[in-house]
Amino acid sequence: MKDKIKNIAEKLEHQIRMHELDLNDRIKDIPQIILLLEQGFSELKEIVSFYKFKSEMDEIFFFKIIKPKFFSKLIYYRKVYNIEMMRPNGQDCVLKNYFINELNQLENFYNKNIDFYKYYRSGSMHLDKYFFLRGKQDIQMTMETFYFERDPNFSTICDFKVAKIVANEMLRIYLNPKIRNYHPIHD
Repeated sequence: MKDKIKNIAEKLEHQIRMHELDLNDRIKDIPQIILLLEQGFSELKEIVSFYKFKSEMDEIFFFKIIKPKFFSKLIYYRKVYNIEMMRPNGQDCVLKNYFINELNQLENFYNKNIDFYKYYRSGSMHLDKYFFLRGKQDIQMTMETFYFERDPNFSTICDFKVAKIVANEMLRIYLNPKIRNYHPIHD
């Protein structure tokens, strides 16, 4: 099982790297990367959904590290694609405000999930058995609204949050230079 996951992960990483090297026109190439990620994600789901991990540590590792690593890339590329497709026409100040608004959305996610951010970023592990094992939901914990629509065999209550945290960091790196590139027009 670990070998299958490792093979899928390595294959996906290689394919994504090849496409990223060729990203001259981001908008044109991103759908292909998204498709690769979705296919790889489906393969992972088929393998893991009904798999009984050998230990809780293995399951936690998968849902805290492996799955979010790939899901974050899917979130990132979909968001970059949407940002570029929805980019308004206009002067520099319009574009700068557009990118600032996108950055503010990342900040809102951070503010709503600050306790989990601290837990995750600090490398804490004392709550991992609640956050990253399947079937351990606690409805008193703050969860995303779609939580109850997800696949309980391929999800935990926090694997999406980790993926979103990682994706948001990549998006911040993507957006910051775009904001710096637009200078206000002075009269």
